[in-house]
Amino acid sequence: MANLTFTGWIIVALYAVTTATCALAASTVKANTREKQLWLAIATVFLLLGAGRLFDLQTVIAASGRMFAFEHGWYWERRPLQQGVIVVLAIMGMLAAIALIVWARGGSWLVRIALAGTAIAVGFALIRAVSLHQVDMIGSSRLLGLPINWILELGAIALVLLPAFGTVRGPLALK
Repeated sequence: MANLTFTGWIIVALYAVTTATCALAASTVKANTREKQLWLAIATVFLLLGAGRLFDLQTVIAASGRMFAFEHGWYWERRPLQQGVIVVLAIMGMLAAIALIVWARGGSWLVRIALAGTAIAVGFALIRAVSLHQVDMIGSSRLLGLPINWILELGAIALVLLPAFGTVRGPLALK
């Protein structure tokens, strides 16, 4: 298990609350609908993201990549590869987000907002796993007194948690 800070524990708890709220949202929509499938998929993704945060899998992935680079003699020339991976991940994330939003056309605007938040959360986790030093420096810089990493991660969680809560609360889900 990761050596989490107080903020880290809050973020893990928010992933758990978001997972449960998305699963509850799935149970409140009509059976066998695309929207139900989307809420269940989002719940699954947030369960995995929360487990990744709890067990610090991003550090494990980065350390494994670093060891692999050392063993194969290209660690000192890794920057172009890391930059390429970040570009590929960003493009794949945008394409996946577009595909999901198109696939969710029949769903409520709340599930579409949640999908956008999910895409941001997954993209954020993947880019942090690549752990390019410049990306880490940007993430640790501050905006309004808060680290940008927190703003991005908590913002993505909010973009999923609030629509899921809206779905659970009732007929706010407009088509």
